[in-house]
Amino acid sequence: MKPQKRGLTRAVGHAVRQVLVGREPAPAWRSPGAAQAAYAAALLAAVLLAAAALGGVMLLARSFGAHPHSGSPGHSLGLLVVLFAVVAALALTPRFPLMAWRISYLAVLLGPLAAGGRGLDGGAVTVMLVVFVNAGLRRPRAQLWTMQAFMLIPAWIWIDRWAPAAVVTAVVLGFGGLTEGIGAWHRARHALAEQTQRADTLQDRSALLEERARIAREVHDVVAHHMSMIVVQAQTAPYRLEAGTVSEPVAREFAALGESAREALTEMRRLLGVLRADAPPEHAPQPKLADIPDLVHTARRAGARVALSMPPQTRAVPAGVGIAAYRIVQEALSNAGRHAPGAAIEVLVDVREPAVELSVVNGPAAGRPPDQGGGHGLAGMRERAAQLGGWLRAGPAPDGGFAVRARLPLTGAVS
Repeated sequence: MKPQKRGLTRAVGHAVRQVLVGREPAPAWRSPGAAQAAYAAALLAAVLLAAAALGGVMLLARSFGAHPHSGSPGHSLGLLVVLFAVVAALALTPRFPLMAWRISYLAVLLGPLAAGGRGLDGGAVTVMLVVFVNAGLRRPRAQLWTMQAFMLIPAWIWIDRWAPAAVVTAVVLGFGGLTEGIGAWHRARHALAEQTQRADTLQDRSALLEERARIAREVHDVVAHHMSMIVVQAQTAPYRLEAGTVSEPVAREFAALGESAREALTEMRRLLGVLRADAPPEHAPQPKLADIPDLVHTARRAGARVALSMPPQTRAVPAGVGIAAYRIVQEALSNAGRHAPGAAIEVLVDVREPAVELSVVNGPAAGRPPDQGGGHGLAGMRERAAQLGGWLRAGPAPDGGFAVRARLPLTGAVS
């Protein structure tokens, strides 16, 4: 046998085994509410169908194509068994869709025997088609085709004279094609949602890494400044002090201290070179807390309505805290301009022990439509606050605007 034929034979055999005896995993529901609704609907349909038994054996015999006076007790018992199978198939549909199809298929295949060979029952066929669509949506294409082929068997065996085989075949194949189309659309939509989520995750991670690299560069600049001062002070101490007051061991200690600081500074610069390998160098001085009024003034010149509340004379704060506060206010103003254009913005800066407290609150959009593009500035702001041991909270304001509040502890070297 050729390899292509052997492969096709194995694929067909696998599909048949899966359809007839294969295990099926638990269905994945979008939410607990969807699962509860599906179980409730299936239970209701099963109860309504089972209520047909209240009409008695005579009504059951008529519903399955047997005359009440010509039916035997064995036929009535067989009809009850078929009815139980159909009800069970409906009840099992949400959790075991393939098992439900198997049960309904057997009811359609063997049901006419219980009715004395009178033909297919419309109710059982309807249930089989319903559970087939539900099961087929979750099966691969090969298994779906296999299920269609099996359903043609009872249609051709027990078909009534008034229904040509071609019509029944067209109905079964039509349900199969509809099921395959809906399943393909659902799978494509699910794959697109997964790709979108994966792309958003990668974009968030990339933005977070970029912000961390930026924070690392700014931390380097702050620490490098103080390390440079240590080097200068350690190496010039013997010359700045009065002659004879610095002994030789103390001078050597100052020299060793300066050399250690110089080596640490060199290592930091080497690390900075790696961080700035794909970014343009920044030659401007690092911003500080006292530069926030200039930042607000720039936003006003760009057309934003910004009100600033900040002490005119702020105490000296650590350089890292000052940079973080400036960047948080800068990003919050930028977000307000993008997402709430024309809205009034209120900036509050409070410097008191033991922390710097920031608040940037904007109202709802009052001008052009807001920019709906997703940003990643909040992740960077939270990263800055967490780096200093503080916190940042951002969310909708009661008036429909947006509020960003942060608390940055006053720790570190004072600039």
